[in-house]
Parts: sequence; C-alpha cells; structure tokens
Amino acid sequence: MTKKVEVTTIDMVGEARELTPEAVRQYFLASLRVVPFLQRRVINPIEEALKVLPGFTDEKRPDPSPNEYRHKMGDVTFTVTTKATTKTPSYQEVYDDLNNYLAFLRMEKEDGKQVPCVRTIEDRLYVQLNDVLVHIDAFTDKVIKEGISQSLGYVAPPRLEENLNTLVVPLRNYRKLPPGSGAMYVQASLFAERAKELAIVPFERALKEESGYSKLNIPAETEESYIQVGPHLFCVQSIPSNNPDYKGIIDALVLPVPEKRSKKQPGELTLVHMGVDDQRVEIYIPRQREEEWYVSLLGLQQRIEQLTTLMTKREIRQPIYHYPVV
Repeated sequence: MTKKVEVTTIDMVGEARELTPEAVRQYFLASLRVVPFLQRRVINPIEEALKVLPGFTDEKRPDPSPNEYRHKMGDVTFTVTTKATTKTPSYQEVYDDLNNYLAFLRMEKEDGKQVPCVRTIEDRLYVQLNDVLVHIDAFTDKVIKEGISQSLGYVAPPRLEENLNTLVVPLRNYRKLPPGSGAMYVQASLFAERAKELAIVPFERALKEESGYSKLNIPAETEESYIQVGPHLFCVQSIPSNNPDYKGIIDALVLPVPEKRSKKQPGELTLVHMGVDDQRVEIYIPRQREEEWYVSLLGLQQRIEQLTTLMTKREIRQPIYHYPVV
C-alpha cells in the first residue's frame, strides 16, 4: 500500500566503528539514506538559492570585493560572501605546454630549420631566455579564468544547534526558500555532519585499515582487498599514484622576485634573467649574447626532469566497493 506524504522522519544513526553486521547497517543508513537525502533535498537546494540572491556570476563580479550579502529567514541570518577571483590555471597544462614547446624547438633545430630564438653557442643548442619566459606567461594568461568564489555562513539561536536524535523534514521545494528553510538548513546540516562522523568516516577507516595499506604503506601496484562482514562483501582497492606538484615546478623555474617578507625564493630562470651568479643556475650554462640571456636547451629540459622527480609525491587512493550477497 502506498500513500502520498508531506513530511518524513529521519532517525540518527548509531556508531559504526567496528566491522560488524550492525555497523554495516548503520553505515548504509548513513551513506545511502540520511546524508544523501539531506544533502540533495535540503542542504544543496537552499545553498544554491541563497548564493543566487546577491546577483553575482563569473561574468558579473563584485566591485569592491568581497561583498557580504545578508538574508534573514526566521531566526537564522545567513551571510553570502562573494569574492572576485582569478581562478588558478591548471599548472599541469602549463607544464605540458612548456615541455612540448621545448621539444618542438629542439626538433626543429635538429632538422636543420631556422628557429629565431634558438642558436648554437659553444657547440650547444641555446634558447633565448626571454622567449621562454614570454611563452610561459602567454600560455598561463590563456588558461587563467576570472570568476567568483562564494561561501555561506549563518548565525542561529543555540536551540537550533542542539544534537537531535530525530529530524522531521517537511517535503518541500527548498529551492524556493519556503518558510522554515533557515531552521531546516541549520538542523539538516548538523544532522548530516553528525551522521558522517558516527558511521561513515569510522566505518570506511576501519575497512581501509583492514586492507593493510595506507599512505604510510603504499603498494607497488593496485591491490584489491576483499573483506566480508556478515552477508556483505566489501572490496577496498588500493591504487598507488605519482602526483607531481606542477605549480611548484613552474614556480621553481619562473617565480618572480618575492616581496621582502616572503620566505620564497625567486625562480631559477628569474635569477638568470637578472644576471645573478648563483649555484642553482649552473645547469642552464647561461650565456649572454647581444644583451640577451640564453640558456642551454638540453640543460633546461634536464632541470625540468629533475624538478619533476623532486616534487612528485607517492600517494594512494582507496575506493570502496560493496557486493551485498555472497
């Protein structure tokens, strides 16, 4: 028998810190019902509706920035903070483009073609430093995007922030911010976060610990660990990966001279461009011709390889899969 309902009642989940059948039940109550329902039907719609109210977009940015927009709903006052941002470029794109550009210059020159920015000095191929710097700047500017970032805060009375064992949720279209949306947002957000802390986070941590792999013990290749809990079969995949710090690599090459209080060091190519005699630039074998600085093309490629090795972290990703009946 079915019936149309206008409210639903959600009970708080129990703890799931051990690998037991009851912990599995609590884990799935949290991960399949409580958290996704509140996130998709209450929390996200209200956040999206509130962030539209100030009227800003990536094309219409606040000036001055940041802008704080306050909106009161019942006993809850929300603040939407909007900042004009320059969205960070994908430094992997910058890194890949630089490598491809240097390889192209070298190939063209070795094929006997005329390349204005490349010349032979002391039997080595050299590239004009200013050409490399301009190329990096131009490509970086191309992949940088201006836009906005938004954050949401609220001030609510203490009674709305108490831990609840049961949450009654009116089934409404919260994108329209109906009456009661403010209190519902506060209670739903805290309820969902508590469910994660009680069941989802500890249970997944226990599964990963049972696999025997972690960021302190990364396998050489992908490993699958099967763990049975009652009638449930879980598979924890432990996937190793090498993740270069692309921004760190580019900064190590071309970071401008920092402000006096900064602890950062100028990029190595920046030092060459300034004519600084420094041990860090020896690999580039810099030479000056007609008031222009040149660096060894091979030396630059080798240094990029060295920086990539130095700035690559070994990491692990551990997705969890579930097979309910075995």
